[in-house]
Amino acid sequence: MPESSELLWFQRACRGYACVPLLLGSTIALTGGAGLDLVFGLDLGELDPSLESAVRFLAANFAAMGVVLVWGTGDVLARRAVLQICFAALLVGAALRLMAIALHGVPSTMTLVVIGGELSAGGLWLWHARVVRRLRRP
Repeated sequence: MPESSELLWFQRACRGYACVPLLLGSTIALTGGAGLDLVFGLDLGELDPSLESAVRFLAANFAAMGVVLVWGTGDVLARRAVLQICFAALLVGAALRLMAIALHGVPSTMTLVVIGGELSAGGLWLWHARVVRRLRRP
């Protein structure tokens, strides 16, 4: 199955999915608070230097998740643990965002779209498990 259609579609789906954290994360990492305004429509004004630093750091980590997803799909079987950790991190992050909604209210539409995308990592995780099972069959 290594060259199967399902494996190729899984790789393409993950790489397409990875474009979101790559683009959003890179934009915000390079522009900081201004990027939050650009992407999410949040006018936070001048950020405190510590908060500006934290925003850029977290955005760079989000972009790195996209890089890891692209790299991990290069060898789905050998790098399965890396992909599982990435999918799990996205799902845990989404769950914590849902907790924030319950505690603090509904965020912007763009934030809700991002949360939906993070939750869709669950489907990719299940698909990944199926692909790995099929790759391991003799």
